[in-house]
Amino acid sequence: MVFGLTAAWSLGVKRPPQVRFLTTTGAGTWQVESDWNNSNNSVETIGAGGGGAAATNASKAGGPGGGGEYRKQTNISLTPGNSVTIQIGTGGTNGSTSGQNGGAGGDTWFNGANLAASSVGSKGGQGGVSSTSAPGLGGGQTGNTGGVGATSNPGGTVAPTPEVTERQVPAALVAHWGLAALVAL
Repeated sequence: MVFGLTAAWSLGVKRPPQVRFLTTTGAGTWQVESDWNNSNNSVETIGAGGGGAAATNASKAGGPGGGGEYRKQTNISLTPGNSVTIQIGTGGTNGSTSGQNGGAGGDTWFNGANLAASSVGSKGGQGGVSSTSAPGLGGGQTGNTGGVGATSNPGGTVAPTPEVTERQVPAALVAHWGLAALVAL
């Protein structure tokens, strides 16, 4: 879960936080709000988790999917009233039949036609591997790189267990702006 909190002061009056959580998967646009502050904002993204692989038999579990990468960028310059392109990654599909690998989690980005061209964006996790029970690489790990943004934390990779292979990590995009900002995961 991503928690965002901002505070701003204008002529000694505290304004309410300006935080937006965008979680609907797929491509879309976001209209830049009239009070967007180019010199004091941050946008955070999380790539979607990869799907878990199906077991090959009763004694060999499929590998879990890798977690999505986290990225953050501050002080992005945008024009109020304009729209920016966004993409919220969809979680990778789980392997549904014996021996099927998990699907890759989708990338998440803000203000760009694709991840590489965005102002900030995160790689999704890779799908788990069925034949070796290997976990998928987390987004941002060596072999699964390409995220954009000054602050980054790679997605996790864990040992396979039945509980892990059945879960997918949601993707999210958080935008907030104000005079002071605090974000905690």
